[in-house]
Amino acid sequence: GKISMSLPSTLTSNFSFDRIVWLNALAEHEYGPTRRMVEDIEAAANRAGILFREYRPQSGHELSSFLDAERMAGGKPLIHLDSHGSETGISIGDHHEDVSWKSVCAALRPINIGSNNQLLVVSNCCFGIFASHFVSLTEPTPFLGFIGPVDIIRVGEFEHSLPAFYQSILEQDDLLVGMKELSKFDFWLAEQFLLTALVNYLKIEGSSSAKSQFVEELVSKAKATGKILLTERVTPYRKDFKRLLKEQLGPKFLEDRVQTFLLGNKPDFTYSDLLRFAQE
Repeated sequence: GKISMSLPSTLTSNFSFDRIVWLNALAEHEYGPTRRMVEDIEAAANRAGILFREYRPQSGHELSSFLDAERMAGGKPLIHLDSHGSETGISIGDHHEDVSWKSVCAALRPINIGSNNQLLVVSNCCFGIFASHFVSLTEPTPFLGFIGPVDIIRVGEFEHSLPAFYQSILEQDDLLVGMKELSKFDFWLAEQFLLTALVNYLKIEGSSSAKSQFVEELVSKAKATGKILLTERVTPYRKDFKRLLKEQLGPKFLEDRVQTFLLGNKPDFTYSDLLRFAQE
């Protein structure tokens, strides 16, 4: 589409981390491949002078507790989620407890707020990118960026690519190079999500037919409630209603969402960019 931003460069410029936190939520008998990956990644982190920490949550409650400990530790962790996943959530530990993506997002959000929208989450869970489907524009984004598989992924498809990804970001400090290692993974960025959502909203709400309908509804309501006398000319009122509509979809419309969703961090696009994209 026409809405394009240099996603990785935006993330590269916004993103830094001081440790890697690996949440290994697999059942005990499935640790093999993860253990090998963790050894490789931990060695690369040590060489780069970056702290590497592994947790092994066996329940949703433990997962939340470990994430809360990281929130209290402050700083800027990069969080890796290693588990079984589906379109609706992840499965944790030997008892395969189901934890919804919504709950995962809720547990990550305080860390992202604490780091002022700097959190990158990487996941090798099947359908990992579905975590982003549970992000809402009405509350702070749970992460700056999320990297995860688009559907089912087998161990062999990430056993070598994930350590290569981490090597790139640790040794070359280059997320763009690292992303090329993850062919089965997709990439979600909060700022791009906000841009696309607002442009689509403006296209629908700001279309001339929607505007006319909105204005006519307001005129009818005003007539019905006696605010406009039926004998009065409605043209001046129409102008008022059009102005109200313009304000509703005006720059404050973007500012409010930047304050809430992006935690006040200014995006790379402006309100005039939004209008331009909505008219294309």
